[in-house]
Amino acid sequence: MPDGPTMYLRVNNRRLAIHPTSSEHEIYELAMGKLAWPKNKAYLEWDDGKVVPIHDDHELRLAARILDAFLYHEVKDWRAQLLRMEAKVQKHMQEPDSEPEDEVRSEDDITMDDYYMMGFRHEICN
Repeated sequence: MPDGPTMYLRVNNRRLAIHPTSSEHEIYELAMGKLAWPKNKAYLEWDDGKVVPIHDDHELRLAARILDAFLYHEVKDWRAQLLRMEAKVQKHMQEPDSEPEDEVRSEDDITMDDYYMMGFRHEICN
């Protein structure tokens, strides 16, 4: 997620649900589908409280262009973050889990501790 504030397009006091990969034209068409001048009002807003009113089609096109650029950089940041996480996971998966354990090749390699772990008891014979 971006470090700065998030940007929205609001029509009739409702935020438009815009897909992060939407183009400028798609954003404009989505807003125009919900907007009828002068009855409805549109605003470009940020989540930190800044609001800019949009009065006509030209301003709406500019807002769509600004929002498109914002979303492009936001998705670009998400992609960079995802690539960094994938590189960390790939590096982690290539590292060995732990030190390799000694393998038992014959019964001569089995120690008394190994016998106890397997449930055998050693009785001392006198």
